[in-house]
Amino acid sequence: MLRKITPFGKLFLDEETALYLYNIFNTGFRMETETCPCCKSAGNCCIHGYYKRRLIDYFKGEIKANRIRVLRVMCKTCGHTHAVLPDIIVPYAQYTIRFICRAVSEKLTTTSTVEAVCEKFDISVKTLHRFLDIYKEHKALWLGSLKSKETSHAQFFSLIGSTYERLSDFMSAFSKMFVFSFMQSHANPVNTCQRPNGTAGTGRGYAKHIYVS
Repeated sequence: MLRKITPFGKLFLDEETALYLYNIFNTGFRMETETCPCCKSAGNCCIHGYYKRRLIDYFKGEIKANRIRVLRVMCKTCGHTHAVLPDIIVPYAQYTIRFICRAVSEKLTTTSTVEAVCEKFDISVKTLHRFLDIYKEHKALWLGSLKSKETSHAQFFSLIGSTYERLSDFMSAFSKMFVFSFMQSHANPVNTCQRPNGTAGTGRGYAKHIYVS
C-alpha cells in the first residue's frame, strides 16, 4: 500500500471536502516517480487496476458520502501490487480521518452522550466504541502510557493541532514511527506487499504504509 500526503489542514478546520482533496491528489499523482515499498525499485510502477470503495466524510456539519475509485499499481520488478491511498483515507475504513476524529472528540471532550453522538454522525454504538478503543490505544502509543493518562483528550487534540501545521504532518509522523496509520483498526497479519494473484508477502502486524511528501 502506498500512503500519500495531501494538503489536509487543521484537524477540526473545514477547508475542503475529502472528495475534493482526493481528486486533487489523483490529478497530481505520478506513479513513474514511486518507489516500491517491497523491493525498493524506483520508477517501475504501472497501473494494475482500480477498485471502488465508499468514502464518508464530515464537512461543515454535514455527512458527505461518496464512491471513489482507488488506483492499484504493480511493480514491474517484483510483481507486487499496491493500493494508492492519500492520508485523508483510513486504511480498511470507509470513514475519513476527519470524520473519525470528530466523532471521537464529540464524545470525549463534550457532554454529549453515546446516543447523541451516534445520532449526529449516523453510526452505530458498536462503531463508536470501536473508534474510541482505537483512539485510546493510539493515544497511549504516541504519548506513552503514563503521559497518556496524564493528558486529557482535549489536550491531546489540542497538542496535535498546535504541534503540526497540518493533520497530514501528524499522520505522516505517526505512520513513520509505528508503521501503520493513526486510527487504523485492521491488524493485517502480513505486510502490504500483495502479489497479482492476491497472495501476500511475508511479515506480520499492522499493514506497512509508505508516506511520501
